[in-house]
Amino acid sequence: MSLDTVITCPIPPSSLSTDMQHPTCINLRIRNVADANPVLHAVRLNILPMVHRRLDDQERLALRPGSVYVWEERSNNPLEATGQEIQRFTEGRCWGPSRAREDFLLYYEKEATNKSSILQRIGSLSEPLIKQTYSVYINGSRSGPKWHLNAYYTHETADQLRTVDQIPALRNIQVPDSLYIPSRSTAARRSSRPSGGQRSSLDEVLFILRANIAPYSTGGKAY
Repeated sequence: MSLDTVITCPIPPSSLSTDMQHPTCINLRIRNVADANPVLHAVRLNILPMVHRRLDDQERLALRPGSVYVWEERSNNPLEATGQEIQRFTEGRCWGPSRAREDFLLYYEKEATNKSSILQRIGSLSEPLIKQTYSVYINGSRSGPKWHLNAYYTHETADQLRTVDQIPALRNIQVPDSLYIPSRSTAARRSSRPSGGQRSSLDEVLFILRANIAPYSTGGKAY
């Protein structure tokens, strides 16, 4: 099936259980913060769904390049808990050390050697994934709820996936200023970032990864 035929919003396939939890969005690449914030805001507006629990085995196997998951981190304050948060998001895959790029962290998938890995149990030999994470405090305060966006792609599929401006439900979303504060932001990084979010962090990261990281290196930890 061509990527052009994949639905960009998470409508459950008829062949899967209706109880299955689905990604926030599919067939999507996140190039920079200007792409990530409209996805977060679409979740806030109930246009796209939030993930409210860890993925089970069936949901982990359904993870594909272009899958995007938005989830809320569980607060340490029990008075702030809503029952919709996740302590830590897990996919049952092994990842190498993180690489920081502006407000994102990048992880390259490693060969599954841990029996807790879903890929080790099913013997999958697919192209290793790249995981891109973006974390923000919402409501304009670092004391507010913390949301995370996890996006997945491969070297081969990154240029084939759609972007926010190609999805009608997302391209016209207006994100209020300072509503989402990146957890990794510093004043220096914000002041040096080009206006309009036109710079593609993803393109730079792909170049670095292709040059410096060998796929399926051994080691890593299953998350």
